[in-house]
Amino acid sequence: MHLPSWLRAWLPGWAKGWGQGWRIRRGWQRGWRQSIHGRHNRLEIQATCRDCRIEIHGDHNLVQIDGGGVLEGVACLRGGACLWLEDDGTSVHIGPRTALYGAVTVAASEGAGIEIGADCLIAPGVPIRSGDSHAILREGKRCNPARPVRLAQHIWLAEGAVVLKGVSLAPHCVVATRAVVSRSFDQEGCVLAGNPARAVKSGISWRADRRGP
Repeated sequence: MHLPSWLRAWLPGWAKGWGQGWRIRRGWQRGWRQSIHGRHNRLEIQATCRDCRIEIHGDHNLVQIDGGGVLEGVACLRGGACLWLEDDGTSVHIGPRTALYGAVTVAASEGAGIEIGADCLIAPGVPIRSGDSHAILREGKRCNPARPVRLAQHIWLAEGAVVLKGVSLAPHCVVATRAVVSRSFDQEGCVLAGNPARAVKSGISWRADRRGP
């Protein structure tokens, strides 16, 4: 069933998918906004979300956010960033008990998904991208396709860290403030720092509570 735009404008957020072919299953949200353009898109949100926004442009895309996590202040366009999916068949999966705070950008495109594991902590001002948004050409042919991003469980991305396309990170890593991660690291328990990022410490772990031994 196709609903005219004037009618969709009056519908509550949970109902605006009628006639557009997208479905949503939610946890607890406050100030939640979504802008979805396309068909057969799915939102499966079980985390606590406050003042957040999702943008989808394309068909057959999936946003899955598992329970126990928090997304707070991830608000697109005005005062922050968002979860952004473009093209068709793209996915963003955020694992259980993972927290995103402030202006975090998770941008996936061209079918190259982004997966963030369980128990991760992502600070404000962090972009995670699976594509470059624009084409780079060599001899008239594009040479910068999107590539998936995979962050394992229990990773801490400090404020302003950047994670670029094609990156995979092993568990228990810490990415320092303003570090630019442009390649994968398969060693667990590393501190990554610098531009481009390199391992400056190994054999570490971390916890959100700084108190205690």
